[in-house]
Amino acid sequence: MVLQASFNAEEEHNEGSVFDTAKSERIRQLETLLEEYKTANEQLQKEIDALGGESAQLESRQVLSEEIEKERLEKATLQKGQFSLSVA
Repeated sequence: MVLQASFNAEEEHNEGSVFDTAKSERIRQLETLLEEYKTANEQLQKEIDALGGESAQLESRQVLSEEIEKERLEKATLQKGQFSLSVA
């Protein structure tokens, strides 16, 4: 019985160190991922700046793109309407 208790205590201790090792490894992986994310984010920001704009300017570009798409769809709709009138 004493041997079993000793064995169980040793196993709990060993499992704890395995857990600590696994936990430490996971923390190291997450820290590495965070550094990679920061580096990628900085690189993307430099690319945006090199393109001549900040993120606010990119938003206005998005609005312009949406307006162009809306105009394109309206034009297509009008052209379909003219086509159906000329066919009739």
